[in-house]
Amino acid sequence: MSVTAPASFLDIVQRLARECRVPGTGPSTVVSQTGLLARLVNWASAAWVEIQAMHPEDWNFLRQSASWTTVAGTSLYPLGTGAGTVGVAASAFGSWITRATSSRDSTFRCYTTSVGTTDEQVLDRTGYDAWRDTYLMSGARSVRSRPVVCAIDDAFGVALGPVPAAGYTITADYRRKPVFLEADADIPACPREYFMLIVYLAMKKYGAGEGAPRLYQEGAAEYNKMLPQMERACLPRPRLMGGLG
Repeated sequence: MSVTAPASFLDIVQRLARECRVPGTGPSTVVSQTGLLARLVNWASAAWVEIQAMHPEDWNFLRQSASWTTVAGTSLYPLGTGAGTVGVAASAFGSWITRATSSRDSTFRCYTTSVGTTDEQVLDRTGYDAWRDTYLMSGARSVRSRPVVCAIDDAFGVALGPVPAAGYTITADYRRKPVFLEADADIPACPREYFMLIVYLAMKKYGAGEGAPRLYQEGAAEYNKMLPQMERACLPRPRLMGGLG
């Protein structure tokens, strides 16, 4: 562990205690603390959630990939981690990533599992009602073949059309939802050089909660310097629009 350059949630809370001039060496664990040490743990965890929630659709460190295999005759794959699901727990899921309005500009892809990614093709996107009216209608229900289309239902499950046979792998990108830090070894998803941003925001919470305006101001000053750095590094770069004529 390194309080100088925090590498885990426990490091972050210990550094927070030092920055806030808390007597002693700070907590030896983040679990089951009481009093001021418990408040330090809660402020640091809440600060991380607040940072994630600032740009939940854009932070690049919240982007993850999902992968699952098709089950013969199963057209709808809900959130979950068991067979016949998309392999992502609902508690971790934020939103599916689609890069543009074009149906061909999708992060959803399909390949024959036995062949591998050389067989990979983009899945067209369509609306759920359009998918249902096309692939769960009359004789189309009994067709078993390679999926070429996907749709998202109201619970963020993925519908595939035609109804797939077994033997295909589906991949897609999604955003994780903001998560709390809870255990000593928990590590924030952002680059390590920005872990101190959590400390500085938690210092503001400490200053407001403990009536320490000077510490609040110190945390705010450092937070305001580091946040733009993290945003430049971890948000998509603006793209210039092309000419109109």
